[in-house]
Formats: sequence, C-alpha cells, structure tokens
Amino acid sequence: MHRPQEDQAAGLRRLFAASPAPSVALFGPESAPVARVAANCALALAAAGRTVTIIDEHSGEGSVARLFGCAGRRDLAQVLSGDATLGQALLAPQDAVRILPAGRAARRSRGEDFETKKATAKLLARLGADCDLLLHAATVGEHGPSAAMQTVARRVVCVPSDGHGITLAYRQLKLLAACGGHPEIGVVMTGGSVGDRVRAAYENIHALAGVRLELRLRWLGWAPARELREALHGILGRTPNATWTRLAGALAEAAALDERSEANGQTRRQAAPRRGTV
Repeated sequence: MHRPQEDQAAGLRRLFAASPAPSVALFGPESAPVARVAANCALALAAAGRTVTIIDEHSGEGSVARLFGCAGRRDLAQVLSGDATLGQALLAPQDAVRILPAGRAARRSRGEDFETKKATAKLLARLGADCDLLLHAATVGEHGPSAAMQTVARRVVCVPSDGHGITLAYRQLKLLAACGGHPEIGVVMTGGSVGDRVRAAYENIHALAGVRLELRLRWLGWAPARELREALHGILGRTPNATWTRLAGALAEAAALDERSEANGQTRRQAAPRRGTV
C-alpha cells in the first residue's frame, strides 16, 4: 500500500544525510521525562569533550531550555519564516551545549507542505556542521512526528516503567510506525526503583511492538526514579554519574550506527541485561 507520508519522511532523511553530525531523536509520552533525559545526557557528553546541539520541541516548564534555566524568545519556526536568524534563536547555557527551541515549529510542521519540511531538513543539516551530535528532544503528536523528527533515522523512546506509561509509549510507537522509517528503535526505561520490574516492563513493550507493529526495540538503559528527582542545576559543573554517562554513550552510539550494516544484515544490537543486573 502506497503511503505518501512515509515517502515524504524518507525524502527528508535523504536531505538530512548530508549533515556531518550524527543525529538521534529522543521521544516519549507526556509522562516520560524526555527533556530531563536529553539534558542530562547532553551534559554527560559535554563532560566527555563532545559538543551537542539539542532541538527542543518541548515548551514551557517541560522544556530542555527551562531545565537549564534559560528561555529564548525565538523559535525554529521564526528562523524558517525569515523572522529570525539561526544565531538569534540558538541558546548556549553551557560551553559545549546549545539549544534550539522548536516547540512552535513542531506544532506547525505536522500540517505544513513538503517544501517547508525540506527547508527544515536543510537547516538542521547546516546546524549539524558545528557540533558532534544533534539530539532531538522530540514530540510525537496525534498526526505523527514533526518535520524535524522526520529527518532522523535513529530514534529512541523513553518508556515510563509503570503500566499506564507503557500503554502511552506504545501509542506513540504506533503513530511512528505509520510513518515508516527505520524499524529499530532504542529504549530508555524511566522511573521505578526495582530492576526486575523495570526489565519486565521493557520485555512487555518489546513484545507488543514486535508482534503488532513489526518494530525492533533495543535496550539502551534505565534512568531510575532517584536520578530523575535531582534538579538539573544540582549537577551543573559536576562530573556526571555512571547512570548518565552510560545513557549518553548509548545515545551517541545509537546515533552513529552505520545504516549500511543494516543492509548487510549486521545491525548491532544491545540486549536487555539479565534479570537482577539492570
């Protein structure tokens, strides 16, 4: 069955392929701490000497920018319309971390024409020339992913470890599957404090997505509730702990996976840890 939306998404990814920086989109339901995971991973990558640009599709109190204690008056939408330059829209809360607010652009782009989406892909490719990683703190709405997220082949879903969170995350995966794209999606489990229960929750959504959506979910890591409770300003200037260092490395690896290995049947996978070792 021909799906125009899938064809458009594939075209956007081809346009973005010229970007020199690896790119990964982190998304999840509203109950998932996507912005917090993105912010902490960006800090961990910065501490390791990498430069990160975050495309922040979240707004207000739930945005990455707000977690860093900054807020911009300009958005990716204004850059695309010519009402602002990229330099005016970018925020720089840390030496190696930049943030491009994109909440308005994300809301508008789901209904925009293909030419506007092409302009988004080209702008993001240009943005990737000045960083080591483009990290999309993305949103998936009722009509699917934003134009910015459609440029990214590598996606990672934040899944809350409770039953309701798994249901909401599955709905997002269903919307994403309808747009086509890479069938392998990384998973970061969030919340919870008991490793065995978190692992069981992962196995649940892994099975559902595989059977019903033909998606291959791949374990990347777990951000326990205790790590998510700490305010971001409490870790600024400190060496990131092992949790965020591991997750940041997993995100960077997911972004840099060579898609050509997929054609050769050599896709790298990272299995979920054995029970009791999460």
